[in-house]
Amino acid sequence: MNRLMSIKEVAHQMGCSHVTIYRQVEVGTMIQPIRMGNRVLFPDSEIGPIVNARIKGLDDEQIKQLVIELIGKRGEL
Repeated sequence: MNRLMSIKEVAHQMGCSHVTIYRQVEVGTMIQPIRMGNRVLFPDSEIGPIVNARIKGLDDEQIKQLVIELIGKRGEL
């Protein structure tokens, strides 16, 4: 079961500010959030692979491709 994380939780897990998360979304190195009412939420099952990619040292272009793949899988649910 997917858990939805707040922007604050994602920023904490990534070790950066929420502003940095929004910038990453803009450039395509972070998944687009899901909006539920006035809340901005991120599926934890999509955050984990991005964190792992950063740990492995993937460059931004590789992470952008990963983000595209993760977003594509949303339609398969």
